[in-house]
Amino acid sequence: MYFSLFSISTGEVTSTKFVLSLSEIESTMVAINNTDRAYLEGSFTAGVHYVKNGEIKELPPKTKNFLSWDLISETWKDLRNQSQKNEALNAARAGAFLTRRELGLALKRRSILTQSDAVLASRGEWPSILQSFWDDLNDLDPNTAGEILIEWAGSNQIYRTDPNILTVASLLEITFLELDEIFLVSPD
Repeated sequence: MYFSLFSISTGEVTSTKFVLSLSEIESTMVAINNTDRAYLEGSFTAGVHYVKNGEIKELPPKTKNFLSWDLISETWKDLRNQSQKNEALNAARAGAFLTRRELGLALKRRSILTQSDAVLASRGEWPSILQSFWDDLNDLDPNTAGEILIEWAGSNQIYRTDPNILTVASLLEITFLELDEIFLVSPD
């Protein structure tokens, strides 16, 4: 006969054992000496089933690895603290990139660039909307202006956290959160 062990606090099935007698499962419970564990007759799968009020139920899909099962509400919950969420967001930002084509399309869809400027940007050329900002930037710091132009023309992948992209985003009055949306950044 099969018995499934489960957590009393979360209801999640933790394992299934085949035993010849009820005394075997009772000796297993004594051996693990865990007051948060109980058993139910039957073969159920860890990560697929949970127990509530003695009834076996199927867990809904877990969409993110960091979610924890809440037995009371019978939902997955994010139990990370704010520091952990910020760390996840910063990691997501650091790895986020778009191709020039994807960025051109995203900026066009948000009406930040016209179609002709989006085409120019996708080719690695400087969009006309930025020309007046370019002149101001070139007057202030020609070295930085030159680096931005060279980086733009030569990069196939545009990274969310690139200082030059942050400068251009600032010139276009794109907020930090809008930049996250454009680069599809999510703390999850």
